Amino acid sequence: MKFKGNNSTTSISELVAERVKYKLNPQNDTNIVDYNFTDRVYYGRIDKNYNSIYPKEESLKGLDNSYDVSSAPSVMNFVSDAFTAFTRKIDQAKMMGKVTEDSFLFNLKVHKAYENPQQVYVSFVNEYINEFNKTIDRNKIQKFEDWVNELLKWNSNNGSNFPMTFSGFQKSKRSNMFTSGLVISLSNDSIGDDSKKEKYLNDKQYGFYLNAAKQYGFNIHQNAPWILIADLNSPALLLYLEKYSLSSESLIFSENFSLCFERDLQLLINILNYNWRLFIDNNEKLTIIDTTCNNTKINNIYINNNINNNIIYNIINYINIRNTEEYSRYSKPELDRIKEKAIIFQKKLDTSKSIGYINEQFRILSTKRSGTLNHRININRRNNDISDN
Repeated sequence: MKFKGNNSTTSISELVAERVKYKLNPQNDTNIVDYNFTDRVYYGRIDKNYNSIYPKEESLKGLDNSYDVSSAPSVMNFVSDAFTAFTRKIDQAKMMGKVTEDSFLFNLKVHKAYENPQQVYVSFVNEYINEFNKTIDRNKIQKFEDWVNELLKWNSNNGSNFPMTFSGFQKSKRSNMFTSGLVISLSNDSIGDDSKKEKYLNDKQYGFYLNAAKQYGFNIHQNAPWILIADLNSPALLLYLEKYSLSSESLIFSENFSLCFERDLQLLINILNYNWRLFIDNNEKLTIIDTTCNNTKINNIYINNNINNNIIYNIINYINIRNTEEYSRYSKPELDRIKEKAIIFQKKLDTSKSIGYINEQFRILSTKRSGTLNHRININRRNNDISDN
């Protein structure tokens, strides 16, 4: 079977036709999964309650068979163990002549695995704010609060596709499933080029590859046959989970992952302070020309370079940013109510309780977002209720 779909195809109709052709190619194995469908897009990046999560470093373990021997990649410990068993299965098949030299299985190497989500997040937001610093009208900025206000306006106009919090980033297309520690890529081939997938799908040992992956608890990415994803609900994975006293998806998330919102505020404050300093370095002095009364006067104004580290100020900004990331679904009165309660929590309890309360308000919105499995279930329930009536 030949596939011609490519992201560089200029004809939309031709690209759609080729994508459909690839999608309809019979791949009926239960462990071939479309990870571009509904909540699967966020696989390993949100828990069962729609909280954004990220792996604990101590739960990661190195992988053998790395393409780059100087920098061995890592994944979740149980995923590493399952993958080691999987590669042994492939090696045994090679020794028995079941895998021949012309197969992609003959020389399997890990090309990509875990990516640190905090590093990817900080890099993205720094680049994003750097663009803001290049475009902002400098005459509007005389102090830190001016700069933040203009940044939040700019971010609000750009919308939810440009997340600024760690939680929002992990739950967006700006992040990726490799930040979960559950994914291994056996190639650097482009997912956007369907022709690259032919050597896998047309390989005589492809069926053996699928069965071996299933035997050790892995799914295959439908759009990238070279990507293995640990199936947290696979009975085959239990053997490797038990070694780490893990027995369920919920336990995996609670023991091996941390909640992003617990790092949100401090990471955001650090990023804002860092980028404000960069802005100051390039714009310490503003030159304003006054031409009133037919006289030309040049005024040099030095920007107040102080940073506002008041916790209430930062919490309010955090709430505004989270609302932008959730498509601005809360109205101003609703946001004011959230801010008021968040401030009460901060003053009477502590900052962590305040951030936890804020996260809960936006987590609820995530569960109702169009396209999620929860949203589809609720629609089906409403339709069933209407039918029953």
